[in-house]
Amino acid sequence: MQIPQPTYRAGIDVGGTFTDIVLSSTSGELWIKKVLSSPDNYADAILNGLLGLVDEHKIPVESISEICHGSTAATNAVLERKGAVVGLITTKGFRDVLELRRLRTPVLYNPFYRPPPPLVPRNLRLEVNERISATGEIITPLSTKSVQKAVDQLLHQGVNSIAICLINSYVNPIHEKLAGNITEHIAPNISVSLSSAVVPGAGEYERTSTVVANAYVKPLMTTYITSLKEQLLERKINGPLFIMQSNGGMMTSSIATQKPVVTLESGPAAGVAAGEFTSKQIATPSLVTFDMGGTTTKAALIENSKAYQSVEYDIGAPVSQRSRLYRTGGYPLMIRAVDLAEVGAGGGSIIHINMGGSLTIGPQSAGSNPGPICYGLGGSDPTITDANLLLGYLNPRALAGSSVSVDYEKPAFIFDKDIASPLKLNILEAAYGAHTIANSTMSHAIRAVSTERGRDIRNFLLLAFGGSGPVHAALLAKSLGISKIVIPPAPGLFSSFGLLVAPHSYEFMAGFMQKPGEIAITSLIKAFKTLESTAANILQEEGYHSQNLNFVWEADMHYVGQNHELSVGIPPDITINDLEEAFHEEHEITYSYRSDTEPTEITNIRIVSQDQNQSIRGKTTTNVAKYLYQSTIHPHNQERKAFFGEKIGHISTPLVTRKDLTLHAIDGPMILDEYDTTIVVPPHCFAYRDDFWNV
Repeated sequence: MQIPQPTYRAGIDVGGTFTDIVLSSTSGELWIKKVLSSPDNYADAILNGLLGLVDEHKIPVESISEICHGSTAATNAVLERKGAVVGLITTKGFRDVLELRRLRTPVLYNPFYRPPPPLVPRNLRLEVNERISATGEIITPLSTKSVQKAVDQLLHQGVNSIAICLINSYVNPIHEKLAGNITEHIAPNISVSLSSAVVPGAGEYERTSTVVANAYVKPLMTTYITSLKEQLLERKINGPLFIMQSNGGMMTSSIATQKPVVTLESGPAAGVAAGEFTSKQIATPSLVTFDMGGTTTKAALIENSKAYQSVEYDIGAPVSQRSRLYRTGGYPLMIRAVDLAEVGAGGGSIIHINMGGSLTIGPQSAGSNPGPICYGLGGSDPTITDANLLLGYLNPRALAGSSVSVDYEKPAFIFDKDIASPLKLNILEAAYGAHTIANSTMSHAIRAVSTERGRDIRNFLLLAFGGSGPVHAALLAKSLGISKIVIPPAPGLFSSFGLLVAPHSYEFMAGFMQKPGEIAITSLIKAFKTLESTAANILQEEGYHSQNLNFVWEADMHYVGQNHELSVGIPPDITINDLEEAFHEEHEITYSYRSDTEPTEITNIRIVSQDQNQSIRGKTTTNVAKYLYQSTIHPHNQERKAFFGEKIGHISTPLVTRKDLTLHAIDGPMILDEYDTTIVVPPHCFAYRDDFWNV
């Protein structure tokens, strides 16, 4: 009997500084690799890292059955304003929807606040003659001549992507589809995005903003994904490519090229997906994820082993807080996303002295090129990584398994000259001050997802990961009153691991503007069934089998007169009274009050589908130690001097490995130098290892 050969799945997360790769086999083996990202061409780092990993372990590339990818390409295009030249075709009278926005602003009492400029300038926003009523009747037929004229004018002005968003097209898309057909006939090589295909929901401004964002990143993402697939095929890697969505689920690359807007929070969502897995694994339903990378820090709340999700969020805000209470700081998107907070503080965040003479962290980052000074790649601005090196927390010789050499002398010289001396401090005091200020900055993100939602953060466990998270976790947790921290295996590549355990998940929505008290429940169920049928057909074309698909129904609801909705789960046997009560309860949980006398209204219906044929996903990782830590070289009772503040001072700190830890607590201080991160256990803390090799 011939033993079947194992196949391998790769999780690849591209960050601002490092590209992380996790390779997992059907037999439970696991290998990891970190390489510096290549911002000029992300595929270079992906291919070099993946091919280097399979070469190291003598794995035939033909046996790679699946690539799961978390991409920052779309996000960076929006943040850096490097997307397509977009033209917008809209209904007469709605040209300035993107300028008018909503009345709410993220900054109170600031008359000088200016929102970010629209992704489409006014000269590229053109109107056409047509009108459809709120109930879907044609009031004014579409003028095909006005569409042809608008397309010709946009082409003349050099657009390479066109967004079409007509009033009330979410109810009746006939005019929008016709305008799309005309556009594709005139300009077959131009990318076209229809709001009725991207996000067919109520909310004119949000729908316009979403389809414009989709058009803005669509040419770039199509080129990027197509090129990556071709380069993988050239190297005989022909397994399907899946892309992480903002909601924490994987999707096929073909759908990602049509709706790239759903990938705008791809990277942060992968880490939270891994957090959900760990929450179930260690039987701890309440935890807060702390993901500190090279450029930013992300935080999300997990309760009942499930992360909060929002059906609307902003992209491109200076400080991104995707809470229902924080909006309008960037470009609003009607896309479900993991509800998280993000601040511009990471290992590569630049330390500087502001005009007032105070020490300031970020939000500017050294990234991967040139990177922190200690990387020796030309960086000249001191960063948090440089400060941690000077404090003795990081290995002074090399990082990432000796793949990144470390220069100690240059960052010490520059830090003394630019930071310590102007502040009249010694180097260690200044570096510890920077470390502390970084913790304070990152605590804002954690409070945004916990305290500001009425949760007592002291009741939560801190799950720390990312390349820099375990360095800062202990002192950060102490400042927040959190008593327990968990650091998973391979924390620096935890988001890549999340790509391998995340479900295949898709969301479909449709407008349904109705008051529950004025409709029959059969009408609502019929609408859900119709949407479910549409979803099943689309997913079957993508290769999914209908018998493996599970559908969850949800409705977006609000009190009549409100602008923002809450999403409510709909069981198949629900009644109208049950539906309204479910909304009242959700409103009370979110905003701490309910109004039983106020009429409610449904705005949109949604279905979330997941592929249930996921036997390989979520495979137990109890044997992860065999592949990650059993071969760890013991530091032979080595020590390193580390600075833990003025009261404790600069003390000799033992260097240990994860293998040295046991199921019983060992008192700190100690430092664990690992391939992908460094775990700092300060004095007055203790550490132990559980059965899953979490610290």
